[in-house]
Amino acid sequence: MKTKFKEKLSSILVTGALILGLSACDRPETKAAKFIEQAEAHLEAGRLEKAQLDAKNSLQIQPQNVEAIFLLAKIAERQQNWQEMNALLNRAGELAPERIDIKIKQAQFALLRGQMDEAQKIAESILAMEANHPEALALRSATKLRQGNMAGAEEDGLAAWKSEPGNASAATVLATLYGSQKQFEKALKYLDEGLQKDATNQGLIFLKLQVLVTSGQHDEAEQQYREQLALQPENQALGQSYVRYLIARNKKDVAIDWLEQRIDNHPDNQGYQIDLVQFLYRQGSPEVALERLDKMIQESPKTYELLFTKAQFLATSPQEAMAVLQQIVEAGKDNPDALRARVQIALHLVRGGQEAEAEQQLNYVIEREPTNAEALMVLGGLKLKRNETDAAIADLRSSLEQAPDSIRTLLLLAEAHGVNGQPELRKETLIKALQLNPSEEQIRLGLAHQLISANMLEPAAQLLRQTLSRNATNVSVWVLYIDTLVKQKKWAEAEEALQALDEHAPDRALVDFTRARMYRAMGNYSAAAKHYLAVLDVHKNHVNALTEYVQVSIADKRYAQAEKLLQQRLKQVPADIVSQGLLGGLWLAKGDYAGAESQFKSMIKTNPKSLPPYIDLASVYKVQGKTKQALATFDQALAQFPDQPRLLISKAQLLESTQDYDGAIALYRQILSTDAKNTLAVNNLAALIADHATDKASLEEALKLAESLQSSSNPFFIDTYAWLYYRLNQPEKTISLLEDLMSRGELNTPVFHYHLGAAYLANGQKEMAKSELEKALPKDVSPYKGIEDAKRLLDEAS
Repeated sequence: MKTKFKEKLSSILVTGALILGLSACDRPETKAAKFIEQAEAHLEAGRLEKAQLDAKNSLQIQPQNVEAIFLLAKIAERQQNWQEMNALLNRAGELAPERIDIKIKQAQFALLRGQMDEAQKIAESILAMEANHPEALALRSATKLRQGNMAGAEEDGLAAWKSEPGNASAATVLATLYGSQKQFEKALKYLDEGLQKDATNQGLIFLKLQVLVTSGQHDEAEQQYREQLALQPENQALGQSYVRYLIARNKKDVAIDWLEQRIDNHPDNQGYQIDLVQFLYRQGSPEVALERLDKMIQESPKTYELLFTKAQFLATSPQEAMAVLQQIVEAGKDNPDALRARVQIALHLVRGGQEAEAEQQLNYVIEREPTNAEALMVLGGLKLKRNETDAAIADLRSSLEQAPDSIRTLLLLAEAHGVNGQPELRKETLIKALQLNPSEEQIRLGLAHQLISANMLEPAAQLLRQTLSRNATNVSVWVLYIDTLVKQKKWAEAEEALQALDEHAPDRALVDFTRARMYRAMGNYSAAAKHYLAVLDVHKNHVNALTEYVQVSIADKRYAQAEKLLQQRLKQVPADIVSQGLLGGLWLAKGDYAGAESQFKSMIKTNPKSLPPYIDLASVYKVQGKTKQALATFDQALAQFPDQPRLLISKAQLLESTQDYDGAIALYRQILSTDAKNTLAVNNLAALIADHATDKASLEEALKLAESLQSSSNPFFIDTYAWLYYRLNQPEKTISLLEDLMSRGELNTPVFHYHLGAAYLANGQKEMAKSELEKALPKDVSPYKGIEDAKRLLDEAS
């Protein structure tokens, strides 16, 4: 009986154990963990769709599973689905605010988007939890480096290295810092030690190659390429970088041999074949490249990347290129490749002036994929071109949510903010673009142009210096760099840069032209004229050199020399309209009004569809006080160019000078009826109303109209907006706006002091008013609108 009981008990225990074991396997947390384990393995192997499916299965079981959410964020990162990644990271961070690894990823993403303050804030929150966390220190170092705080970046980078010697992030930031300072040995030391710890870290490998190339260590760079390619034969990005390096070193035959060898060793890898045909095409063998590409397309007609490459080769023949892209559209229906092809077709249509057709293609793409970053960018650019700035900004911001590191989109957005009268937002956008540190030279040039346009001269100069440190042979960069130094009045540095340009420029005339512009900026007109003439000796039809030569001759009152040159040119080519216009302008400048009038009338008679001669002829009449003839000239021009804004504004300004304010107002309203964002028309209309209207309703209408001027980079526009508040008996707002304007170091303009002084007086601040009104009436002041009122107010304040 006892034995039977033991056997029965044993049986019960075994059965219980089996049941418990089975129930453990069936527990939700066990199932969820299993899915996570599988998802991590798939992600490691690059099987993103399977990884995503397993991670989502885990979430089905445990909707608040932080590991699954974080894993999905990493998958979204690999897919470059930035909006999804951001949402998932935020969700994971909310569920597990103590998780440092999640915070690190959030900070890295903020850094990627150029959000330096956010990245630094997250890094600080990690360091508050763990003072010597190497990744957080490296992140804070990276933000300081991008903000130009070199000492702070070095301090944090070294602290990260001390906390974890060999840390890849610390090695990256220190190597970048020392590389920018041309301390190449130091940079390579940290990279080598980082690679000892993580030999396959692609970021460190590419950065080491960059440092070797930049420092001129070409033998070592080539050896490094070969060693890495031997270890990673399937790494196509590394192979492409090696080919570009060989081309830059003028080793084209070696590049072709290497690519041919890769194709033989990897016959199924279309990437290497595309690399070869692209190389052949760029090196001047387009027929050979297209023949080879067509053969590849015949063998693999469903490989759309081959068709995209062919369309790229045919870019100069838009109809043929679009026909190739249409093949992808028809074969792919609405798959990602077909949508990508539609966007490229839209780009060709835009270049061909078929904007409505382009917009149809883009809207088709966006209807099916609302987050298509490239379609949104192109559509935003189209709307910006049409001056629909608010709509353009909305599309460009949506594009950046998907592709936050797109420099092209950031440049378009900066331009849109500039057009929209938002200088601070423009500056903020340009800083983000700058912090992304673009590598492509054309993009860097575009960014530099925008920075210069926004008067951010030192950041532009720094960017151009960095660009030249990578490639000192790009003459376009040298010319823009010299222009930036000239704008900063850094004459010695500009001269040094001119000598460097002389070493690299293929044409001596380019050096002479750049030097002439520097002398002109310095006020040394005779030296400038000498170099402009040197350009014209080589390039007789260099329009800019000819125009600027005449301008400096007028500034220097050397009329005879310029007139002789222009007459000689017209003797050789009587129909040279550039020389005709310059000669008329020269006669106007020296007071030969009859000669100038005759010249511009002759030009209008010969070519009535050319706008400049009408404006020049009107100027001849205005200088002589012949208002009636000037107005008749504008009317004659408007018959040829109805609603032309430049003509309407010029005519309105002339009417203002004759005190025909109603006529001027009517013309400004006419401009704004077709172009509501014409800021000059907005300003002039608002200023007219501010100066001459007496009823509150008109002044309030002008204030509403002028709201867009408050964020303008033009100080006169801001002054107009401020003055309207004074006229509406709100002097405190005028004071706030004008004090801010003066604090920026704007022009010492008497009218600004008059308006600020009037506002102080209306606000009961007599001493402040007196000080400003005295500045509004210096001894050498030229008459301006309101000068008599300024004198009256000064008497009142004294």
